[in-house]
Amino acid sequence: MIRVADGITTGIVGPSALHRVVETLQAEGFDYLVDLFGYDTPERPARFDVVYLLHRTSDGARARLKVQVADGEPVPTITDLYPTADWYEREVYDIYGVTFSGHPDLRRILLLDD
Repeated sequence: MIRVADGITTGIVGPSALHRVVETLQAEGFDYLVDLFGYDTPERPARFDVVYLLHRTSDGARARLKVQVADGEPVPTITDLYPTADWYEREVYDIYGVTFSGHPDLRRILLLDD
C-alpha cells in the first residue's frame, strides 16, 4: 500500500518484499538512509513496525517504508544496501527484539544482556 503522509510518500510492505523495494528505491537515486527505527503497537497481531526513512539528495525527495511484523518474525537486513543500517538494526533488535535475517553482527548495543 502506498500513500502520502506528512508530505512523504509512504509504503507499507511485507518483510518478504522489503529488500527488493529498498533496492529499487536505491536504484532510483535514494542514496541516503536517514533513519531506521521501530515501535510497538501491542494490540495488533503484527505488533512491531520497522520504519525506514530514505532521502534522495539530488532533489530532496523523501520516502518512508514500514514493515509490520509479529513477535519473532524476522525482517531482512538492508546492511548490504546501506551499511549505516547496521547500528540502526542492532538498536531495533536490542530494544524490541526484532531480528534482522542476514545481519552481519546482530547483538546488543544499548542494553545489558540480562
